[in-house]
Amino acid sequence: MSYQQPYRRLSGGTGSTILSYCGDRSDGSLTVSASTNLAASNDDSATLIKNYVNLTINSGQTLNVYSRRRACIIYCAGDCNIQGNLTFSAGASAIASQLEIVRNSLDSITGILNLNSTLQYVCPAAGANGGAAGSNSVGGTGTAGTNGQTGGGAGGGGAPSGASAGGAGSSGTAYSGGAAGGGGGVTGTVGVAGGANGGAGGAGGNSAGGGYTGAAAGGAGNPGGSPGTPLGVSAAQAGGTGTGGTLILIVGGNLTLGGSAVISANGAAGGNSSLGATYASGGGGSGAGRIIILYAGTLSNSGSIVATGGAGGTTTGSYTANGGAGGAGSVTSPTSVV
Repeated sequence: MSYQQPYRRLSGGTGSTILSYCGDRSDGSLTVSASTNLAASNDDSATLIKNYVNLTINSGQTLNVYSRRRACIIYCAGDCNIQGNLTFSAGASAIASQLEIVRNSLDSITGILNLNSTLQYVCPAAGANGGAAGSNSVGGTGTAGTNGQTGGGAGGGGAPSGASAGGAGSSGTAYSGGAAGGGGGVTGTVGVAGGANGGAGGAGGNSAGGGYTGAAAGGAGNPGGSPGTPLGVSAAQAGGTGTGGTLILIVGGNLTLGGSAVISANGAAGGNSSLGATYASGGGGSGAGRIIILYAGTLSNSGSIVATGGAGGTTTGSYTANGGAGGAGSVTSPTSVV
């Protein structure tokens, strides 16, 4: 291993740990030659930790953190070569505390930690604010994260002249972008707000009548919110399931990101409302997550690293309002930690 400085990780549910900064190699080397899902079941109380020797993701293939975790930390003691996709768009539904990655330098002669020489990377407990509920208007956009924050969830749309207001989006957390609000129903109930702490997307409001057709879509979250009861021939979708998660990649050797490489922690899209609706409202998109990438060798980077909020749900017909877009998250671009 080319980089032996230790670290301390405080993740608000998994405790503090002292290990080699680049992992213990216990998961061996991995080459992703067919798209692969990590973490088959949801666990909102735990961090997913992988310890690779070398990691390669081939072009056109995806290594996907498929289920909810407080964070995903991937250690690669040797070289990491990403030509495909590394994604985490299933943030945890859990009350958050601040998450920190701290590196303390180690004196090579005495073996004593130098606590006065540290590098620190933070995911604040409170993410960016959620977007406002749409009232006779498009749902409010989720606020973009700053200083390491995740993005806020968006508000659901409230279609003009006949629909109730949408639901508001919720704030992000250290473990998740914010969940989004559902669209407002036609002369009926308001859309439900996005759940707190990366919870469920808000349901669309139910439509009550008055000679109208229309439907309200659900907001994105964990899981996505259900659509409201439609009127007439109109229909609406549930919000997308997922929020941007917290993805941390620490490489002890050389890091290569090819021209087709994408590392992402994006939000999910709000539900659409269409099929002839007169008063349709879309669900809000969920907020994006947090990405931290550290390396100790050389860097070759022609790829993309993105934390983009989920798109707002779209609508068709007269007197309609789309859901808002989720807020962007925060990215710490590849940073040398030699």
